[in-house]
Amino acid sequence: MTAQKDATTESAIKKQQLHEKTNKQANNTIDMLLKKGIIKRINQFMLLCHALAENKKIETMKELTNIMRTANKITQTNLPEESFTATESIDRQKYGGEYKMEPTQIGEGQTCSAPYIHTIYAAIIHERLKHKKAKILEIGTGTGTQAAIIARLLPNAVIITTDIYKKLTDTAVKNFKDTRIQNVTAITTSIRDKELHALKQFWAFDCIFFSCQTSIQAVQHFTKLIKPNSFFLIPIETDITDSELRIYDAKLEKHTAIASVRFVPYQN
Repeated sequence: MTAQKDATTESAIKKQQLHEKTNKQANNTIDMLLKKGIIKRINQFMLLCHALAENKKIETMKELTNIMRTANKITQTNLPEESFTATESIDRQKYGGEYKMEPTQIGEGQTCSAPYIHTIYAAIIHERLKHKKAKILEIGTGTGTQAAIIARLLPNAVIITTDIYKKLTDTAVKNFKDTRIQNVTAITTSIRDKELHALKQFWAFDCIFFSCQTSIQAVQHFTKLIKPNSFFLIPIETDITDSELRIYDAKLEKHTAIASVRFVPYQN
């Protein structure tokens, strides 16, 4: 009995060491992005996406994504091709959006983010989690576009996406089914502190990302849901309309600023 217990303990220690090694590699990726200046170029990339798309009649996802590829090349942002391919594979129009380089109203006062936002999120999350079978939580499902893109990038991941609006999560479920996305579960919940039990069966997450802007004070209870050495991706409010996209550590203590962005507010 003792030998079996020791073997189980040793196995658990090895798993934890592997987990810490993987997360250290992921953190090194962010350091690499900073050194190469990629993060500093993301604001330029977004502005150029807008400029190149202005007054153009865009009729397909390929056209829309190719504009982003051009902006990526000109600004030398070096976002990986996989993130563009995944964005292109999820048709914005079929998910309730439009072939535009800007957010689209989808009902309930919510929006489908601009396509370059979807691509930036996809690039960051994929780069940090591509070597593991990850559990990912999204706050702010909308019609499911961002979750579907990440699902295409990380087919072995388990992705949970939540929204307070049942109409939107129902639409997302239909969209996932229509586009054969099988590794995403949509849940209607506000996820206030007292409602975290709704996600208990999925604990703990390797990444929690917000598709809405919020304050750091409003999301402290989410630290209960995330693994040590994992990360948050959050647009943090800087004033009434603007926010700063940041990568936070699992304790929400340290962060890396990515870009200036605009999102609808987090509602709980």
